[in-house]
Amino acid sequence: MKSAKDGGWLPHEFAFALFFGITSVRLFAIKGDGIFWGLIFSGLAAFVSGLRGWAIQYQSDWRQRIRLLLYLPLMLVSYKACGFAVPIFHPGATFFLADADQWLLGKDTALFLEPWVNPHLTDLFYGLYLFFFVYLGISLWHYGRGDLQPLRRFVSGLFTIYGIGFLGYTLLPAGGPYLEIPNHFSVILIGSWITNYATALIVWGSNRVDCFPCLHFAVTFFILVFDCWHCRRRFFWMVLPCVGIWISTIYLRQHYLVDLFGGLVLSVFALWLIKPTPPVISGIEKNDDN
Repeated sequence: MKSAKDGGWLPHEFAFALFFGITSVRLFAIKGDGIFWGLIFSGLAAFVSGLRGWAIQYQSDWRQRIRLLLYLPLMLVSYKACGFAVPIFHPGATFFLADADQWLLGKDTALFLEPWVNPHLTDLFYGLYLFFFVYLGISLWHYGRGDLQPLRRFVSGLFTIYGIGFLGYTLLPAGGPYLEIPNHFSVILIGSWITNYATALIVWGSNRVDCFPCLHFAVTFFILVFDCWHCRRRFFWMVLPCVGIWISTIYLRQHYLVDLFGGLVLSVFALWLIKPTPPVISGIEKNDDN
């Protein structure tokens, strides 16, 4: 990964620029309502380029941190923008993902968990599903306060996942099984106020095209491995909750199994991009454990 100081594009900057650029071109080609949203996405692409140029104009620690951490609000804006723009060139959800799950397993993956559905488990998995945002926030806070180099690698990998993931939303937009195939389920997910609150929050916050790839899986897998490299204590604390988050995506009918596979591939790619390079002494790799 190129250093921010050499003026090169960081992986996540390139990923978001690619996402904005491809999406704006597709929207402009449709014309009509696409023109307005094409301008929005073109403006976001210009913002990415301008932010990079501003940060490298005068090298300073605080400019580099702003260059990196502004991708959090940019990610949130981009996610919501997808919900408005994608239906312009995809008026209906695709059922390819549901068909893929049925081809792999004979039926939707969530149906295998239906016999286990009960209010207590539903509350637990809704809590875990929302805990994803807590883990993301804690991690950004932790690495955001630390040294610049680990922060640069963390942000570059994390938001590469988001940039490519959002592009996936535009190329293969779909809602979860609870939206696409609700008639396949005979058991309703019910629980306490936790379930009621979480359901309302998820329905309100979703852009309805955020199925493939599963970023709940991709992001938590990435952070978990990064914590294994840099914050081993939190890694051990978070393994079990992360497994719970992954199961919750299926149990709560938010994702298909193929979405998780897509998230895994994306996360492994991001980790490969920012993997630490062992120091070399006289041509021999230094083993940090010795």
